[in-house]
Amino acid sequence: GDSFIASTETQQLADRIKQTQKEIIGDIAAAISNDDLNVSATILHGHPISDAIIARATECAPSFVVKGTSYHSSADRATFTYTDWRLIRKLQCPVWLVKGNEWHEHPFIIAAVDPTHEHDPSALVDQKIVEAGKALAAMTSGKLLLLHTYQRLVEIGSRVMKTINPIKLPIDEIDKKIRESHRRQLDEFATANDVALDDAHQLPGRTREILPAFVRSHGADIVIMGATARTGLKRRILGST
Repeated sequence: GDSFIASTETQQLADRIKQTQKEIIGDIAAAISNDDLNVSATILHGHPISDAIIARATECAPSFVVKGTSYHSSADRATFTYTDWRLIRKLQCPVWLVKGNEWHEHPFIIAAVDPTHEHDPSALVDQKIVEAGKALAAMTSGKLLLLHTYQRLVEIGSRVMKTINPIKLPIDEIDKKIRESHRRQLDEFATANDVALDDAHQLPGRTREILPAFVRSHGADIVIMGATARTGLKRRILGST
């Protein structure tokens, strides 16, 4: 603030820190640069970090933005979510969140899709997801799997039955129709994108629980997901998925 007077020593220390940062990132850029890859380095000192990244991305209009991330405990997730989620919500280009894991030689790629999404009836987001997955699979000789999750009516109905005494409904029959309807739309979407039906998986349950389990069971290297715009109060609440 206005009351803070930076001493000469403090300013010199800050300058040395910036110079060290510049040298470190310069070494990284030089190490990965080659005839086919032009690498430039920029150091940003803006706050919050997300706004600085967004401003820089606006200047250079990238095809996508890559950012490192790591697992956070429940207590730390409030801190974890701010930058990542703000980038997902604000940037006009795709965001690639990267962990420090080695990929398989031929990576498994999971495309999380929802052909029944009410906010994307034309499946524009799903189409972008699958196209990105197919491109990655082609470049890496990888394997692309589609995953669609849905919540069973049986689960919803059982919770309702515990709280009220409704008119008995043929829940099993309705649930079967829902499952078959979702499967039909998933198969149509897979066929339209030249994805084998055996590689299009549909599982019942909450996405935030099923997706990690599916990823672990297949040893997946990459998960591709979409994000929908939120307005008003919903903007302050992170999507559970």
